[in-house]
Amino acid sequence: MPGSAHFCRGNTWLSQQQAAENSSGQQRAAEKFGRCGRQPARAYQDFLLQLAALARNDTNLGLTHGDYLLSNMNITAGDPVTVYDFDECAYGWSLLDIAVYLYYST
Repeated sequence: MPGSAHFCRGNTWLSQQQAAENSSGQQRAAEKFGRCGRQPARAYQDFLLQLAALARNDTNLGLTHGDYLLSNMNITAGDPVTVYDFDECAYGWSLLDIAVYLYYST
């Protein structure tokens, strides 16, 4: 059984540092949604309405990789970049690849 520097969340024991990091992340999320004055579910619904209002044309929609990360690329000096691992490939919003990259790179 962990010592007094650990906390239990469900069936998972967290160290004091892990608990502090988790709490800090939850606090930042609460502050973010508190600033905009909306609950997460409402913010999500607003986002879906904005997305539905966007034009659906060849500029905005197309074939996306879906998992566009550096770990799925081969970059060699003097050669073109090779992208592989197309198991998440789909037809959708062109900005999806940028959004996925930004999400995982932060």
